[in-house]
Amino acid sequence: MRQLLSLALGIGLSFASYQSALAAIESNQEHPNPSTIAVNWTPILISPVAPPKVFQGADHKYNLVYDIALNNFATHPSSIKQFDFLDGDNPQRVLLSLKGPALIEEFRHPGGKTTEMAPVTNGIIWANLSFDKLEQVPNKILHRIVLETPFADEKQTTFDYTTAPIEVDRSPVIVLGPPLKGKWMAGGGYATKSGHRTALFPISNRLIAAQTFAIDWMMVDSKNRTNTGGLSKSETYVGYGQPVLAVADGTVFGVIDRFGDQKPNAPSGEDRYHFPSGNTVVIDLGNGNYAMYAHLKWGSIKVKEGDKVKRGQEIALVGNSGNSTAPHLHLHITTGPATLDSQGVPYVFDSFEVLGKIDPDEDKWVKNDLAGAPQLIGHSPFEGKHTNELPKDCMIVDFE
Repeated sequence: MRQLLSLALGIGLSFASYQSALAAIESNQEHPNPSTIAVNWTPILISPVAPPKVFQGADHKYNLVYDIALNNFATHPSSIKQFDFLDGDNPQRVLLSLKGPALIEEFRHPGGKTTEMAPVTNGIIWANLSFDKLEQVPNKILHRIVLETPFADEKQTTFDYTTAPIEVDRSPVIVLGPPLKGKWMAGGGYATKSGHRTALFPISNRLIAAQTFAIDWMMVDSKNRTNTGGLSKSETYVGYGQPVLAVADGTVFGVIDRFGDQKPNAPSGEDRYHFPSGNTVVIDLGNGNYAMYAHLKWGSIKVKEGDKVKRGQEIALVGNSGNSTAPHLHLHITTGPATLDSQGVPYVFDSFEVLGKIDPDEDKWVKNDLAGAPQLIGHSPFEGKHTNELPKDCMIVDFE
């Protein structure tokens, strides 16, 4: 048999047969004897990277944003037909059903734009669930997969199975003050399919998503420019050298202050791989939350390890160090002090105003940025004051 790796048993029932056998046994006894039922084959293993934590975004919705690793242990291609998110307390309630183009949009694996996984390969489903009301958010989530793959006598077989429930973290998220002052573009946040949202890394022998909720803050001036026209100097960017503020009271856990600015749009050097955050400040905010500030200007950091800081205190200036293509502030919150080797968690800002949104076409943004031309800023349906929410990708935000 070549049905499943490392499973050389000379038996093989389809999952439908397994379900039938299990149902027959359960009809006769409340707790079936596991030694007498058919084997429960699950060719693709489903493993959430971390439990989802509910937060409110600037679209006024309550969100669950997390990553699900898929491992295809079949020795034949497996074609995923459907992937469902179910309420763990009420499995009949379908939270989200992905199939066809919708599944392809949320699925990343070596096969590219297809729902077919090659033998012995891995993939990731980027889960973005949103709810209009907090009471609609489930306490647990089940993940159901429907797939087809050759099995047993190598006939195409349909598998349909559901994982054990994963708990939803409903504890309050940390509330932050502004990290900057003025008008800034939010690059990242949540509900996007590129950049930080998909930055899932293999570090310390585990999958880590430190940057899921990270935002790159890039300043926009009164003429909607990010750059006044200059391709070789960080100083031509309007955000360069702007004050960076402590988002809450805390204790400085660590500081790196030894890297010069990168040349805009041409980062170089091995340090950007080993220290991609460049010059950094990590602040212990308490209760297991750490604020990580990246790409700071060399020599501008005003705090040291062990210092107590207050919300609103200036701690550094915006720079262009590390793995950075242009001056900006990168900020995210994690469950540990390691800049990338700690799990990222959602957070909210207590107050900000949405002024509009940029065209989400990154090529247009970069073209205007390089030319020192105004960015294309349009209206957002979420313009106005916001309280205790997290900005979405491409929003123009004013921190008072």
